[in-house]
Amino acid sequence: MNKIIFAIPLMFVSFSLFAQLDLSDIPHSADEARNTIEQRRLFVFNHYAAKPMAAPPTFPQNGVHEFFQTGLSKLALKIDLDSVSLSIMRESFVPWLPGTEIALAGSVCKRAGDYDFTMMGLLHMAYLDEVAGQTLLSKEARLKLRNVLITPQGPIPYTHFKLGNCLPIKIKDTENHILMTNTARYLHNQLLLKDSIETGKRNDDFDNEKNGTNAWMLNHLSQFLKHDFDELNSRPYQGHAITPIALLYSYAESADVRTAAQLVLDYLSAKNAVQSMGLRRWSPFRRRTEHREPTIFTDQDSGMFWYSFHAGNHDFTEIAKTQGIPNVKVEDHLYIYAAIDKYKIPESIHRVFYHETKSFQRIKARDPEIYFASKNFLLSAGGRHRNVFGYFTSENNVWGVATNIMPRSSGVGMKDVFRLNGTTKRSKRNNLCVVPNFACGTNFEEADAFKGKAVIKGNWSFYKTADFNLAVYKDDPFALWEVQEPSNFEVFMDQVLKNNPIPFNVKKPNLFKTVDGHNVEFDWSIVKPGLSPVLSYDGVVVEKMTDKWPFASGDLIRSSGDGLVEIHSLDGSQVLNLDYRNSLLPKRWVENK
Repeated sequence: MNKIIFAIPLMFVSFSLFAQLDLSDIPHSADEARNTIEQRRLFVFNHYAAKPMAAPPTFPQNGVHEFFQTGLSKLALKIDLDSVSLSIMRESFVPWLPGTEIALAGSVCKRAGDYDFTMMGLLHMAYLDEVAGQTLLSKEARLKLRNVLITPQGPIPYTHFKLGNCLPIKIKDTENHILMTNTARYLHNQLLLKDSIETGKRNDDFDNEKNGTNAWMLNHLSQFLKHDFDELNSRPYQGHAITPIALLYSYAESADVRTAAQLVLDYLSAKNAVQSMGLRRWSPFRRRTEHREPTIFTDQDSGMFWYSFHAGNHDFTEIAKTQGIPNVKVEDHLYIYAAIDKYKIPESIHRVFYHETKSFQRIKARDPEIYFASKNFLLSAGGRHRNVFGYFTSENNVWGVATNIMPRSSGVGMKDVFRLNGTTKRSKRNNLCVVPNFACGTNFEEADAFKGKAVIKGNWSFYKTADFNLAVYKDDPFALWEVQEPSNFEVFMDQVLKNNPIPFNVKKPNLFKTVDGHNVEFDWSIVKPGLSPVLSYDGVVVEKMTDKWPFASGDLIRSSGDGLVEIHSLDGSQVLNLDYRNSLLPKRWVENK
């Protein structure tokens, strides 16, 4: 039997010829950022609207970012409108297929896809014009948008694609393509229904309530509050999942669909806040394998740049400059969509992006994630490996990365952080030994800037950094660490040694006492993926099998996985309830404590 090989291509990334957009000069402390979102919005629009109108994209996505950066900015500011319409009307601007672009069996069979990326911007163009009373575009450009360029319509949802006669089965498309293509269908239907009513020939194929599209969309969105995203923390696809959901929140006529979209965006906001420090995160993820060990943390992490605009946190840009990387690439095409959509991060979640208060969080989706945030550092568990459709391609696997400490004031890539890499065989990784201020694992590696700078005391190595004190115990390949906020370094070292005088055993459970008096029971010998090496914390037993963990538990996000997600403010004053237990009736309310 011949082995079938899928060649999954890279999503096309347009490297803009424009000067990189830098929002870091706009005030962006936690309080300032909330009050300067309109300033950021205008900065984005003015930056791109001042440039000549770019040509429309051609297959495969050539020029898509420049076209929408210039076109949407001009429409938003209502300037140079004729140039936008003329660009839309170019004969070369024709649609191609939405959904995955794919080559099968050595490129014998091909599918020319990815047009749904383009339709996200086209929908914004169409709705900016619609909301403005159809005054922004020429009649010809408007008709081409609605009747030619935005293609999905009617009652049948898009979920699978065919490769002509090459393969006699339908292949289920990926999460981001299903979201984008069906959002295009949903919002296109709204425009076509309005047009059909105005001509006196109402077509109920375009009525989302009557044709079942409202119900389909509500059911589809509900899965994200019960199972999280299939493309977990994906580089580069997460931003392309957020974009259609934000479009639905901005333009859906159904109040229920708008609420559903808001629930998902609120959950993602909270999750991205606990995962990141100054826009940087290094978390377990699905798709793509080349991003397992990032040279630059933000490279291709498109989702984080959407939140960069909304949260106003641009610390990474400043960190990169101080480390001599003034022109580090950002996914700034997400800024234009974020600047136009109507979503606003709830205040209690917004403050978490700035980590003013300590927090501990577990999230269990396709892969368990663990985070401990302090004022000056973020401790992230690397997660476990999970094989997904491994006989086709490794691109679909969930990848565990190194357990790592992200400093507040420095660190642009993997080599800038202290890390517990875990087993060298990636498919066996189980980097899940993290509780507040503590981690254990194997194959410890120093941040490059601190190599050879440790204070050595027996099996212990101590590091003093600008953001934290770190104590590392090594019995190669095993290691553990305690990380604390900066304090008297000598006192810190003495207290760690006093609390843990007996050598640790690599073959049986151990007890570690932290400087601030907490007790961690852990077992280095637990290495099988899916089992927790942490046995208890302050006497509270941790469930051994991570697949049995609740959907979310911790200081910020809590959920059993039934569709009700509670987002707790870190000061304990408020709970935002995201209730998607009834897939057709999403609800959202705030409970003050």
